Amino acid sequence: MDTNNSNTSISKTSLADSCSGERYWFAFLLSSLATFLIGVIAILLWRCGALIYKRGPTMRHRSLRLVSNPDKQEISYSFDAINERNWATIIKEYAAKLISGQQLPGKILVVTVVILSLASLFIYFYDVNTQPIESCQLWSQSPTQQIDLVFNIFFLFYFFLRFVAAQDKLRFWCLDIHSWVDFFTIPPSFTAIVLGRNWIGMRFFRIARIMNIPDILQFLHILRSSNSIRLTRVLCLLLTVLLSAAGFVHLVLLLLFYKTINKPKR
Repeated sequence: MDTNNSNTSISKTSLADSCSGERYWFAFLLSSLATFLIGVIAILLWRCGALIYKRGPTMRHRSLRLVSNPDKQEISYSFDAINERNWATIIKEYAAKLISGQQLPGKILVVTVVILSLASLFIYFYDVNTQPIESCQLWSQSPTQQIDLVFNIFFLFYFFLRFVAAQDKLRFWCLDIHSWVDFFTIPPSFTAIVLGRNWIGMRFFRIARIMNIPDILQFLHILRSSNSIRLTRVLCLLLTVLLSAAGFVHLVLLLLFYKTINKPKR
């Protein structure tokens, strides 16, 4: 009797009754992976196009000059940094200053990102305690989804700033830990609107933003010595790893228990 009640409790914790036994967690996960792969392909195509564009005019100009001046074999091709400084470079420099936190607007932006990340994490904790892992509730009827979507729109804006400011776009896209946090949290929030259901998923990765707390404490002149800064970074990293691992184990166990419970008996 107790075993049946426990199994029923796990089943309801994993999937809401309103979903009629249909699970679409893979759609949320695919939205994250598709975003990553599409971004990698777009960056590689952009690099190939930029390489062709840079080499094309040089070869054309060289051939035209050799035809018009056959006696002049030595032609200097100087790089004019002033002419090459266009609006894209200006935007990139401004974005880099903004996310670095060197100026007041940048400091406000970094603090806001950390606060909203912690708020999003609290929403995750609330949903874990009050809702199943996957629920079939319309976005318009879920206040927590609406608030979290607003946060994710802001995170998307901040991700765009970081992408613009990145020197190596491919490295930023593939190896930056905060990029992976955004991949696994932002696309699923929009997928939830399309599918009309919610998946708690990997929103626990938002805890990674606490690794910016040492920078904020430096802004506020709370941390001054190198030892205190180093210790704070280690503590934040340890807390990030522990909470992320706990959230991942919690998600995997519920999914495995649900499959075990609903496995047809022979």
